[in-house]
Amino acid sequence: MFDRLRHLKWWQAPLVSSSLGSILDTALFFSLAFAGTGLPWTTWALGDLAVKAVFAALLLIPFRLLLGLTRPAAV
Repeated sequence: MFDRLRHLKWWQAPLVSSSLGSILDTALFFSLAFAGTGLPWTTWALGDLAVKAVFAALLLIPFRLLLGLTRPAAV
């Protein structure tokens, strides 16, 4: 899936992979760690997911800058 997205716009593959990874990580961690405790873990999970989404979007800037340095030169 990531390889197919790589052929689209430069930001789609890293943003989709970060989003899917963050959703899976947040769902697994918070449901396993806090389910059945009576704590407001769903609110915490949504907050955690929001922070991860903001960082994924912000980190696209250095990713784009580094992408230009690592692409192979045309022959």
